[in-house]
Amino acid sequence: MYLLENPTKSYAWGSRTLIAELLGTAASEQPQAELWIGAHPTSPSELVDSRHDLHSLVESDPAGVLGPHVRAAFGDRLPYLLKVLAVDRPLSLQVHPDQHQATVGFDADRRAPATDRVFKDPNHKAELAYAVTPFEALCGFRPVAAARETFAWLARRMPGMREFGQLAHLLDGPDDRVALRAACRHIAGLSTDDVAAMIDCLPSAATNSPDPSLHTAADFAQSYPSDAAVLLAILMRHVSLAPGEALGVEPGTPHTYLRGGIVELTTCSDNTIRAGLTDKPTDVEQFLEVLTYRPLASATLASRRVGVAERSYTTGHPEFELSVLRLDPGLTVRWEPKPRAVLVLDGKISVTDSTGTSELGRGESVFVPADTGPVVVAGDGLAVQAMTGV
Repeated sequence: MYLLENPTKSYAWGSRTLIAELLGTAASEQPQAELWIGAHPTSPSELVDSRHDLHSLVESDPAGVLGPHVRAAFGDRLPYLLKVLAVDRPLSLQVHPDQHQATVGFDADRRAPATDRVFKDPNHKAELAYAVTPFEALCGFRPVAAARETFAWLARRMPGMREFGQLAHLLDGPDDRVALRAACRHIAGLSTDDVAAMIDCLPSAATNSPDPSLHTAADFAQSYPSDAAVLLAILMRHVSLAPGEALGVEPGTPHTYLRGGIVELTTCSDNTIRAGLTDKPTDVEQFLEVLTYRPLASATLASRRVGVAERSYTTGHPEFELSVLRLDPGLTVRWEPKPRAVLVLDGKISVTDSTGTSELGRGESVFVPADTGPVVVAGDGLAVQAMTGV
Protein backbone atom coordinates (compact mmCIF):
# COMPACT_ATOMS: atom_id res chain seq x y z
CA MET A 1 0.00 0.00 0.00
CA TYR A 2 1.28 3.47 -0.89
CA LEU A 3 0.40 6.83 0.64
CA LEU A 4 -0.04 9.34 -2.19
CA GLU A 5 0.84 12.94 -2.81
CA ASN A 6 -1.37 14.19 -5.62
CA PRO A 7 -0.84 17.00 -8.14
CA THR A 8 -3.27 19.90 -8.44
CA LYS A 9 -4.13 21.81 -11.59
CA SER A 10 -4.63 25.58 -11.55
CA TYR A 11 -7.20 26.78 -14.09
CA ALA A 12 -9.19 30.02 -14.18
CA TRP A 13 -12.49 28.25 -13.42
CA GLY A 14 -11.20 26.69 -10.18
CA SER A 15 -11.75 27.57 -6.52
CA ARG A 16 -9.22 29.02 -4.09
CA THR A 17 -10.85 27.23 -1.15
CA LEU A 18 -12.61 23.93 -1.95
CA ILE A 19 -9.59 21.71 -2.62
CA ALA A 20 -7.60 23.54 0.05
CA GLU A 21 -10.32 22.77 2.61
CA LEU A 22 -10.30 19.12 1.58
CA LEU A 23 -6.53 18.94 2.01
CA GLY A 24 -6.55 20.95 5.25
CA THR A 25 -4.35 23.70 3.83
CA ALA A 26 -4.69 27.47 3.58
CA ALA A 27 -6.61 28.95 0.68
CA SER A 28 -4.43 29.04 -2.41
CA GLU A 29 -3.30 32.23 -4.13
CA GLN A 30 -4.31 30.80 -7.51
CA PRO A 31 -7.56 28.95 -8.31
CA GLN A 32 -7.17 25.21 -7.77
CA ALA A 33 -9.40 23.44 -10.27
CA GLU A 34 -8.44 19.76 -10.18
CA LEU A 35 -6.72 17.26 -7.89
CA TRP A 36 -5.49 14.19 -9.81
CA ILE A 37 -5.15 10.76 -8.20
CA GLY A 38 -3.82 8.19 -10.62
CA ALA A 39 -1.13 7.11 -13.05
CA HIS A 40 -1.71 9.33 -16.09
CA PRO A 41 1.81 9.83 -17.49
CA THR A 42 1.49 13.63 -17.69
CA SER A 43 0.62 14.10 -13.98
CA PRO A 44 0.95 10.92 -11.92
CA SER A 45 0.51 10.75 -8.16
CA GLU A 46 3.76 10.65 -6.20
CA LEU A 47 4.45 7.81 -3.78
CA VAL A 48 5.22 9.34 -0.37
CA ASP A 49 8.62 8.28 1.07
CA SER A 50 9.66 7.04 -2.36
CA ARG A 51 11.45 8.45 -5.37
CA HIS A 52 8.83 6.92 -7.65
CA ASP A 53 5.40 7.89 -8.91
CA LEU A 54 2.35 5.73 -9.56
CA HIS A 55 2.92 5.63 -13.31
CA SER A 56 6.47 4.29 -12.91
CA LEU A 57 5.26 1.80 -10.28
CA VAL A 58 2.77 0.34 -12.76
CA GLU A 59 5.41 0.27 -15.49
CA SER A 60 7.92 -1.51 -13.25
CA ASP A 61 5.55 -4.30 -12.10
CA PRO A 62 2.29 -4.41 -14.09
CA ALA A 63 1.58 -8.02 -13.14
CA GLY A 64 1.75 -7.34 -9.42
CA VAL A 65 0.21 -3.87 -9.36
CA LEU A 66 -2.71 -4.55 -11.69
CA GLY A 67 -3.37 -8.26 -11.21
CA PRO A 68 -4.11 -10.76 -14.00
CA HIS A 69 -7.73 -9.76 -14.71
CA VAL A 70 -7.11 -6.03 -15.04
CA ARG A 71 -3.94 -6.59 -17.03
CA ALA A 72 -5.69 -8.97 -19.43
CA ALA A 73 -8.48 -6.45 -20.00
CA PHE A 74 -6.50 -3.20 -20.31
CA GLY A 75 -2.85 -4.04 -20.79
CA ASP A 76 -0.02 -2.66 -18.68
CA ARG A 77 -1.74 0.52 -17.49
CA LEU A 78 -4.03 1.65 -14.71
CA PRO A 79 -7.20 2.33 -16.72
CA TYR A 80 -8.85 4.96 -14.47
CA LEU A 81 -8.11 8.44 -13.15
CA LEU A 82 -9.69 9.78 -9.96
CA LYS A 83 -10.07 13.54 -9.54
CA VAL A 84 -11.57 16.20 -7.31
CA LEU A 85 -12.96 19.15 -9.30
CA ALA A 86 -13.68 22.53 -7.72
CA VAL A 87 -15.81 24.62 -10.10
CA ASP A 88 -16.25 28.31 -9.32
CA ARG A 89 -16.82 29.35 -12.94
CA PRO A 90 -18.09 27.38 -15.95
CA LEU A 91 -15.69 25.10 -17.76
CA SER A 92 -15.32 25.17 -21.52
CA LEU A 93 -18.08 23.62 -23.61
CA GLN A 94 -16.42 20.31 -24.44
CA VAL A 95 -16.73 16.74 -25.62
CA HIS A 96 -14.57 13.62 -25.31
CA PRO A 97 -13.88 11.02 -28.02
CA ASP A 98 -14.82 7.35 -28.19
CA GLN A 99 -12.11 4.72 -28.64
CA HIS A 100 -12.08 4.77 -32.45
CA GLN A 101 -11.97 8.57 -32.58
CA ALA A 102 -9.19 8.71 -29.96
CA THR A 103 -7.06 6.10 -31.74
CA VAL A 104 -7.38 7.74 -35.15
CA GLY A 105 -7.02 11.28 -33.78
CA PHE A 106 -3.96 10.50 -31.67
CA ASP A 107 -2.24 8.80 -34.59
CA ALA A 108 -2.93 11.80 -36.85
CA ASP A 109 -1.85 14.32 -34.19
CA ARG A 110 1.52 12.64 -33.72
CA ARG A 111 2.50 14.06 -37.11
CA ALA A 112 1.48 17.59 -36.11
CA PRO A 113 3.46 20.13 -34.04
CA ALA A 114 2.90 19.63 -30.31
CA THR A 115 1.10 22.98 -29.98
CA ASP A 116 -1.49 21.93 -32.59
CA ARG A 117 -2.36 18.52 -31.10
CA VAL A 118 -5.93 17.95 -29.92
CA PHE A 119 -5.56 14.31 -28.83
CA LYS A 120 -3.22 13.81 -25.85
CA ASP A 121 -3.42 10.00 -25.76
CA PRO A 122 -5.01 7.12 -27.74
CA ASN A 123 -7.72 6.41 -25.14
CA HIS A 124 -11.44 7.13 -25.07
CA LYS A 125 -12.75 9.26 -22.24
CA ALA A 126 -15.90 8.55 -20.22
CA GLU A 127 -16.69 10.32 -16.95
CA LEU A 128 -18.59 9.82 -13.73
CA ALA A 129 -19.20 12.84 -11.48
CA TYR A 130 -20.19 12.39 -7.82
CA ALA A 131 -21.40 15.60 -6.15
CA VAL A 132 -19.84 16.56 -2.83
CA THR A 133 -21.56 19.98 -2.82
CA PRO A 134 -24.63 21.22 -4.73
CA PHE A 135 -23.56 20.96 -8.35
CA GLU A 136 -24.84 22.27 -11.69
CA ALA A 137 -23.95 21.36 -15.25
CA LEU A 138 -25.12 21.35 -18.82
CA CYS A 139 -24.88 17.78 -20.04
CA GLY A 140 -26.09 16.31 -23.30
CA PHE A 141 -28.81 17.51 -25.63
CA ARG A 142 -32.23 18.08 -24.13
CA PRO A 143 -35.48 17.02 -25.83
CA VAL A 144 -35.57 18.59 -29.27
CA ALA A 145 -39.11 19.88 -28.80
CA ALA A 146 -38.03 21.91 -25.75
CA ALA A 147 -35.10 23.49 -27.57
CA ARG A 148 -37.28 24.18 -30.61
CA GLU A 149 -39.87 25.95 -28.46
CA THR A 150 -37.21 28.15 -26.88
CA PHE A 151 -35.82 29.24 -30.25
CA ALA A 152 -39.37 29.81 -31.55
CA TRP A 153 -40.16 31.90 -28.46
CA LEU A 154 -36.99 33.95 -29.02
CA ALA A 155 -38.00 34.44 -32.68
CA ARG A 156 -41.43 35.74 -31.64
CA ARG A 157 -39.91 38.04 -29.03
CA MET A 158 -37.14 39.31 -31.34
CA PRO A 159 -38.73 39.40 -34.83
CA GLY A 160 -35.68 41.14 -36.24
CA MET A 161 -33.45 38.20 -35.30
CA ARG A 162 -34.36 35.84 -38.15
CA GLU A 163 -31.73 33.27 -37.20
CA PHE A 164 -33.73 32.30 -34.10
CA GLY A 165 -36.63 31.34 -36.37
CA GLN A 166 -34.28 29.46 -38.70
CA LEU A 167 -33.00 27.39 -35.79
CA ALA A 168 -36.56 26.61 -34.69
CA HIS A 169 -37.28 25.47 -38.26
CA LEU A 170 -34.19 23.24 -38.39
CA LEU A 171 -35.29 21.57 -35.14
CA ASP A 172 -38.73 20.80 -36.54
CA GLY A 173 -37.76 17.72 -38.55
CA PRO A 174 -38.90 14.14 -37.84
CA ASP A 175 -35.41 12.80 -37.03
CA ASP A 176 -33.93 14.22 -33.82
CA ARG A 177 -30.37 13.37 -34.78
CA VAL A 178 -30.63 15.05 -38.17
CA ALA A 179 -32.28 18.11 -36.57
CA LEU A 180 -29.63 18.47 -33.85
CA ARG A 181 -26.77 18.09 -36.31
CA ALA A 182 -28.32 20.72 -38.60
CA ALA A 183 -28.88 23.16 -35.74
CA CYS A 184 -25.33 22.75 -34.38
CA ARG A 185 -23.82 23.16 -37.84
CA HIS A 186 -25.96 26.24 -38.47
CA ILE A 187 -24.85 27.88 -35.22
CA ALA A 188 -21.20 27.12 -35.97
CA GLY A 189 -21.56 28.71 -39.41
CA LEU A 190 -23.11 32.00 -38.25
CA SER A 191 -21.16 35.21 -38.75
CA THR A 192 -19.56 36.85 -35.72
CA ASP A 193 -21.95 39.80 -36.08
CA ASP A 194 -25.03 37.55 -36.10
CA VAL A 195 -23.76 35.60 -33.08
CA ALA A 196 -23.09 38.79 -31.13
CA ALA A 197 -26.52 40.23 -31.96
CA MET A 198 -28.30 37.02 -30.92
CA ILE A 199 -26.35 36.72 -27.67
CA ASP A 200 -27.07 40.35 -26.86
CA CYS A 201 -30.79 39.47 -26.81
CA LEU A 202 -30.49 36.65 -24.30
CA PRO A 203 -30.22 38.40 -20.89
CA SER A 204 -33.42 40.40 -21.33
CA ALA A 205 -35.26 37.44 -22.86
CA ALA A 206 -34.27 35.14 -19.99
CA THR A 207 -35.94 37.37 -17.41
CA ASN A 208 -39.32 36.33 -18.85
CA SER A 209 -38.56 32.63 -19.31
CA PRO A 210 -38.48 29.69 -16.88
CA ASP A 211 -36.09 27.76 -19.19
CA PRO A 212 -32.91 26.91 -17.20
CA SER A 213 -30.86 26.30 -20.35
CA LEU A 214 -31.76 29.76 -21.65
CA HIS A 215 -30.88 31.27 -18.27
CA THR A 216 -27.48 29.55 -18.38
CA ALA A 217 -26.83 30.83 -21.90
CA ALA A 218 -27.80 34.33 -20.73
CA ASP A 219 -25.32 34.01 -17.85
CA PHE A 220 -22.59 33.28 -20.40
CA ALA A 221 -23.43 36.39 -22.44
CA GLN A 222 -21.41 38.92 -20.48
CA SER A 223 -18.20 36.89 -20.45
CA TYR A 224 -18.54 35.51 -24.01
CA PRO A 225 -20.50 38.14 -26.00
CA SER A 226 -19.54 36.78 -29.44
CA ASP A 227 -18.95 33.08 -28.77
CA ALA A 228 -21.27 30.75 -30.72
CA ALA A 229 -20.95 28.17 -27.91
CA VAL A 230 -23.33 30.39 -25.91
CA LEU A 231 -26.07 29.56 -28.43
CA LEU A 232 -25.19 25.86 -28.41
CA ALA A 233 -25.94 25.90 -24.67
CA ILE A 234 -29.63 26.48 -25.43
CA LEU A 235 -29.72 23.02 -27.02
CA MET A 236 -28.43 21.32 -23.88
CA ARG A 237 -29.94 19.76 -20.76
CA HIS A 238 -29.50 21.61 -17.46
CA VAL A 239 -28.65 19.22 -14.61
CA SER A 240 -28.66 19.93 -10.85
CA LEU A 241 -27.19 17.42 -8.39
CA ALA A 242 -27.52 17.36 -4.62
CA PRO A 243 -24.56 16.05 -2.61
CA GLY A 244 -24.48 12.27 -2.98
CA GLU A 245 -26.01 12.22 -6.46
CA ALA A 246 -23.99 11.24 -9.52
CA LEU A 247 -23.84 12.04 -13.23
CA GLY A 248 -22.54 9.96 -16.12
CA VAL A 249 -20.93 11.53 -19.21
CA GLU A 250 -20.45 9.24 -22.20
CA PRO A 251 -17.97 9.92 -25.03
CA GLY A 252 -19.63 12.15 -27.59
CA THR A 253 -21.76 13.97 -24.99
CA PRO A 254 -21.42 17.78 -25.00
CA HIS A 255 -21.09 19.20 -21.50
CA THR A 256 -19.87 21.99 -19.31
CA TYR A 257 -19.73 22.02 -15.52
CA LEU A 258 -21.12 25.27 -14.11
CA ARG A 259 -20.49 25.34 -10.36
CA GLY A 260 -19.87 23.10 -7.35
CA GLY A 261 -17.53 20.40 -6.13
CA ILE A 262 -17.38 16.84 -7.42
CA VAL A 263 -15.34 13.69 -7.25
CA GLU A 264 -14.79 12.72 -10.87
CA LEU A 265 -13.74 9.27 -12.04
CA THR A 266 -12.75 8.83 -15.67
CA THR A 267 -10.96 6.52 -18.01
CA CYS A 268 -7.23 7.34 -17.96
CA SER A 269 -7.37 9.93 -20.71
CA ASP A 270 -6.87 13.68 -21.06
CA ASN A 271 -8.59 14.01 -24.44
CA THR A 272 -10.81 17.10 -24.40
CA ILE A 273 -12.14 18.85 -27.51
CA ARG A 274 -13.47 22.36 -26.84
CA ALA A 275 -16.00 24.41 -28.76
CA GLY A 276 -15.85 27.62 -26.72
CA LEU A 277 -16.48 29.35 -23.38
CA THR A 278 -12.73 29.31 -22.77
CA ASP A 279 -9.42 31.00 -23.46
CA LYS A 280 -7.90 27.59 -24.25
CA PRO A 281 -7.55 26.38 -27.85
CA THR A 282 -10.79 25.31 -29.49
CA ASP A 283 -11.53 23.09 -32.48
CA VAL A 284 -15.17 23.57 -33.41
CA GLU A 285 -15.02 21.31 -36.47
CA GLN A 286 -13.53 18.44 -34.47
CA PHE A 287 -16.06 19.10 -31.70
CA LEU A 288 -18.95 18.76 -34.16
CA GLU A 289 -17.46 15.56 -35.63
CA VAL A 290 -17.12 13.89 -32.21
CA LEU A 291 -20.61 14.80 -30.95
CA THR A 292 -23.30 12.16 -30.56
CA TYR A 293 -26.46 13.85 -31.84
CA ARG A 294 -29.22 12.44 -29.70
CA PRO A 295 -31.23 13.80 -26.77
CA LEU A 296 -30.15 12.58 -23.36
CA ALA A 297 -33.01 10.84 -21.56
CA SER A 298 -31.38 11.18 -18.15
CA ALA A 299 -27.87 12.01 -17.01
CA THR A 300 -28.13 10.98 -13.36
CA LEU A 301 -26.92 7.58 -12.17
CA ALA A 302 -28.58 5.24 -9.70
CA SER A 303 -26.37 3.73 -7.01
CA ARG A 304 -26.12 0.08 -6.08
CA ARG A 305 -25.91 -0.85 -2.41
CA VAL A 306 -22.92 -3.13 -1.82
CA GLY A 307 -23.29 -3.46 1.94
CA VAL A 308 -24.37 -1.57 5.03
CA ALA A 309 -21.67 1.08 4.56
CA GLU A 310 -21.01 1.15 0.81
CA ARG A 311 -22.72 2.27 -2.40
CA SER A 312 -21.37 1.80 -5.89
CA TYR A 313 -21.77 3.91 -9.05
CA THR A 314 -20.91 2.85 -12.58
CA THR A 315 -21.51 4.01 -16.14
CA GLY A 316 -20.97 0.52 -17.52
CA HIS A 317 -17.43 1.21 -18.73
CA PRO A 318 -15.27 -1.60 -17.28
CA GLU A 319 -12.29 0.72 -16.79
CA PHE A 320 -13.77 2.30 -13.68
CA GLU A 321 -16.27 2.03 -10.86
CA LEU A 322 -16.73 4.39 -7.91
CA SER A 323 -17.79 3.31 -4.44
CA VAL A 324 -18.70 5.64 -1.59
CA LEU A 325 -18.09 4.54 2.01
CA ARG A 326 -19.90 6.00 5.02
CA LEU A 327 -18.31 4.26 7.96
CA ASP A 328 -19.40 4.36 11.59
CA PRO A 329 -17.26 3.08 14.47
CA GLY A 330 -17.39 -0.70 14.64
CA LEU A 331 -18.22 -1.20 10.95
CA THR A 332 -15.69 -2.78 8.59
CA VAL A 333 -15.66 -3.37 4.85
CA ARG A 334 -13.60 -6.10 3.18
CA TRP A 335 -12.46 -5.89 -0.44
CA GLU A 336 -10.89 -8.61 -2.57
CA PRO A 337 -7.54 -7.98 -4.32
CA LYS A 338 -7.75 -5.36 -7.06
CA PRO A 339 -5.85 -2.12 -7.83
CA ARG A 340 -7.68 0.48 -5.72
CA ALA A 341 -7.30 4.19 -4.92
CA VAL A 342 -8.96 5.45 -1.72
CA LEU A 343 -9.54 9.13 -0.87
CA VAL A 344 -10.94 10.33 2.48
CA LEU A 345 -13.44 13.18 2.20
CA ASP A 346 -14.25 13.53 5.90
CA GLY A 347 -13.37 11.93 9.24
CA LYS A 348 -10.75 9.23 9.74
CA ILE A 349 -10.41 5.91 7.91
CA SER A 350 -7.99 3.00 8.36
CA VAL A 351 -6.98 0.87 5.36
CA THR A 352 -5.29 -2.48 6.00
CA ASP A 353 -3.68 -4.92 3.57
CA SER A 354 -0.88 -7.47 3.86
CA THR A 355 1.74 -4.71 4.07
CA GLY A 356 0.20 -3.00 7.09
CA THR A 357 -2.33 -0.32 8.07
CA SER A 358 -2.58 3.30 6.93
CA GLU A 359 -4.51 5.77 9.07
CA LEU A 360 -5.97 8.41 6.80
CA GLY A 361 -7.57 11.77 7.55
CA ARG A 362 -9.48 14.24 5.43
CA GLY A 363 -7.85 14.75 2.02
CA GLU A 364 -5.40 11.85 2.36
CA SER A 365 -5.28 8.98 -0.11
CA VAL A 366 -3.63 5.61 -0.73
CA PHE A 367 -3.15 3.26 -3.64
CA VAL A 368 -3.48 -0.47 -2.95
CA PRO A 369 -1.92 -2.78 -5.57
CA ALA A 370 -3.62 -6.03 -6.48
CA ASP A 371 -0.82 -8.21 -5.11
CA THR A 372 -1.10 -7.05 -1.49
CA GLY A 373 -4.13 -9.24 -0.86
CA PRO A 374 -7.57 -8.47 0.54
CA VAL A 375 -8.23 -5.02 2.02
CA VAL A 376 -10.10 -4.17 5.24
CA VAL A 377 -11.41 -0.63 5.76
CA ALA A 378 -12.71 0.73 9.08
CA GLY A 379 -13.13 4.02 10.91
CA ASP A 380 -15.55 6.91 11.27
CA GLY A 381 -15.86 8.98 8.13
CA LEU A 382 -16.61 9.35 4.45
CA ALA A 383 -14.35 8.06 1.68
CA VAL A 384 -14.47 7.27 -2.02
CA GLN A 385 -12.77 4.38 -3.75
CA ALA A 386 -11.79 4.06 -7.38
CA MET A 387 -11.47 0.59 -8.88
CA THR A 388 -12.01 -1.23 -12.15
CA GLY A 389 -15.21 -2.99 -13.13
CA VAL A 390 -13.36 -6.26 -13.82
